[in-house]
Amino acid sequence: MQQEMMLKAFENEKSLPWISFAQVLSGTTGARPFQVHSLHPFLKKKDSVSLSDYQKFIQWFTPFVREDEKTDGYTIEDILQVVDCPYFFGHMDAAAAMNVLKDCGRANTFLLRFSSTPKTYSLSAIDIYGVCYHWRFTGEKLEGRMSFDLDGRTYESLIDLVDCHKKEPLLKTVEGRGRMRLGGHLRTGIGGESGVALE
Repeated sequence: MQQEMMLKAFENEKSLPWISFAQVLSGTTGARPFQVHSLHPFLKKKDSVSLSDYQKFIQWFTPFVREDEKTDGYTIEDILQVVDCPYFFGHMDAAAAMNVLKDCGRANTFLLRFSSTPKTYSLSAIDIYGVCYHWRFTGEKLEGRMSFDLDGRTYESLIDLVDCHKKEPLLKTVEGRGRMRLGGHLRTGIGGESGVALE
C-alpha cells in the first residue's frame, strides 16, 4: 500500500522536488525527518528525486510498509539498516567499484553496494596484489528480521557480515591465492563522496 501511495505522489511527473518527496515519504511510512534524510545520498539528484531512481532503489525493499505494520515487509528502519552502513555505496557497478578501490590503493579495502539483481548485494574488495573481487550475497526480511546470506552463513546485519570477515578469512579468492580477510573500508559521505577510513 505504501508503495502505491509513493508512486501516486509522482502522478504523471518524472521527478518530485526533494522536499515534496520527503513529505510524502514521512506521511505514508511514518518516517521521521532524520530517517528520510538518510536516503538523501541515494535518491536525490539536483534537488529532486526521479521516479526511475526511486523505483530502482525500492526494488531491494519491497513490499514497503509502515513502521507499525507487523509483516515481513520492509520498514524505513529496515532500509536504514542497509543504507546507514558507512561502507554502503548504493548503486554502483563492478567496474566502478573496482576503480574506486584501486584508486584507494590499500590492500583489503572494501565496500558494499547493490548488485545488479534486486535483493542481492555485492561485497567488493581489493587484495594485496591489486586484484579486485566481488562476492554476491542475498539480503531479505524473513520472520520479521533482516537476513544476509554469504558463503553459506547467515548474518543479521551488514555490520555483522563485515565484522565476521574482518576476523575470519572465509571469503574465497582465485585458486592458489587462498582466502581474504577484510581490512579498512571506504566510507560514503554526504552526496555519495568517498574517502578512505582505516582501522
